[in-house]
Amino acid sequence: MLARYFVQKFAKQMQKKIEAIPPAVMKGLLEWHWPGNIRELENFTEHAVILTRGKSLDAPLAELRRRTRDDPEQTTIHSDEEEIGHIVRETLRSLIGRRKLAAKMS
Repeated sequence: MLARYFVQKFAKQMQKKIEAIPPAVMKGLLEWHWPGNIRELENFTEHAVILTRGKSLDAPLAELRRRTRDDPEQTTIHSDEEEIGHIVRETLRSLIGRRKLAAKMS
């Protein structure tokens, strides 16, 4: 759902009409573990929309595979618990930062 949302968002901004995400592209997106979470998916999707010339998303999946080979940290497969823990920690840091900022502004 997020990939489709980002494709439509960027296609609209770039005045392109992208109607489909090919099954091979969707499979590649689903298999990637997205260490940068939603921001990485959003950036990758924007790049893919820029490269797309037709009505079907042309995503550079080879770039994802190349990132894995080039960065040994990305070859580590994180368990679901580690990913959830990371998301929770980042969310809490963000909320705490917002509260501190709100307190300073009061």
